[in-house]
Amino acid sequence: MGQARPTERTQVPQIIVPKLGKDIPLTQWFWRELREGGFLNRMLARERADTDRRMRRGAEAFRSRQPNPKSDMRLKAVIDPRTFFRWFATDRHFWEDPKNVERFVRDNPAAQPWR
Repeated sequence: MGQARPTERTQVPQIIVPKLGKDIPLTQWFWRELREGGFLNRMLARERADTDRRMRRGAEAFRSRQPNPKSDMRLKAVIDPRTFFRWFATDRHFWEDPKNVERFVRDNPAAQPWR
């Protein structure tokens, strides 16, 4: 049995991977990152901006509504799930303490629904 020959010539894709700067070992990068915090600072800045955006987007649905004066309950804040579960993981009883909720609302005005 003979081998089948392709009718068209197949081409191997040319992939070029550029090298940017010099490579450093992982341990050097790790310790430099701990000293200078370049990647971590960028990641935290992006997370802070996203948190504010998520809270504003969540509270947007309540901005046009007025609180019910006959209700016994008051809406103090609208908190996105990511922020809620982060604080919950830090302290399981964080949201049960009224002082914590007051401080959170004061420090994060984007979470306030009617302001």
